[in-house]
Amino acid sequence: MTKYAVALPARISTGVGLTAALALALTAAGGTAAHAAEPTVGLGTATGYSTIAYNTVENTGPSVLSGNLGVSPGSAVVGFPPGLVSGPEGIHSADAVANIARLDATRAYVDAAGRSTTANVPVELGGTTLTAGVYTGGTLEVNGPQPLVLDAQGDPDAVFIFQAASTLVTGFASEVQLLNDADACNVFWQVGSSATLGESSTFVGTVLARRSVTATTSATIQGRLFAIGAAVTLDSNVFDSGDCEVVPAGVAAPTPGDDDDNGGDDDSDDSSGEDDGGDDSSNGSGGGGGGGGGAGDSDAAAAANELAATGDDHLPALIAGGSALVVGAGLLAYSRRRRDPGSAHATAGAHRSGR
Repeated sequence: MTKYAVALPARISTGVGLTAALALALTAAGGTAAHAAEPTVGLGTATGYSTIAYNTVENTGPSVLSGNLGVSPGSAVVGFPPGLVSGPEGIHSADAVANIARLDATRAYVDAAGRSTTANVPVELGGTTLTAGVYTGGTLEVNGPQPLVLDAQGDPDAVFIFQAASTLVTGFASEVQLLNDADACNVFWQVGSSATLGESSTFVGTVLARRSVTATTSATIQGRLFAIGAAVTLDSNVFDSGDCEVVPAGVAAPTPGDDDDNGGDDDSDDSSGEDDGGDDSSNGSGGGGGGGGGAGDSDAAAAANELAATGDDHLPALIAGGSALVVGAGLLAYSRRRRDPGSAHATAGAHRSGR
């Protein structure tokens, strides 16, 4: 009776220690023991922009942007007019405001890239209906005639995040549709290379492209196009960037591999740093022919360095989680020692019983 009265608290304390260790370890790793609703990706000051680029925004034709336009650290803004920027702050080129907005877009990219996957998806998304979650693939495409439907199931806060390791390509007259209270403010496309929106396509969501974004003739965008490392190219496009809530830009987890990129692996940069989106749309991939050099690669390398440096310090949480695991393991060993008939405690107990 005495032995079990002593051993039971040890088992209880072991369980408590391991439970605490597990909880702290999950916290340190950014994990969760149960599935919860996906939080939105905070864009910070970038929320008010229709387009942000690293070096150039180039437009052809009568494009209309409902939000602001930003370029930083580059300064090239071409084709306005005939393009029209109707956002309240207009155009910010190589100034502090544009730089902050682009850094917020960079943080949002890292946040979206670090989210845990709900499901892996095939290349072609057209003709499918998806509910809220995080969807991961290599190259992602939306081609007609069937649309990609995003179904919020009556939840206006439902968040849709798409992670494309390579490129995002939409086809001619393709369409992304919102259903059952889905909101374009909560749709995000994190693209590891470049994005190309097809002619006369209807697109929904914020594109966070590590390199460049090209919107071809008459594509309409209910959202935003952000090119963190290169250029945004427009051609007679219409933006409805919405009246979205401003959520501070944050980082959920660092993006694996960002610090390994030297910026010279994409074939689409020329000497001006602009991206030729046509190659991406023709083959649906980020690879291809020989890449341009010069300023384009330098810009991309600098942007990659910023991405690598963007992130939260998880060291204190990891230390706490590790310490808790050590404590839990020690308690477990102590409990087993007490229950081991060959241990000194068990032998002493037997002598006492013999008396």
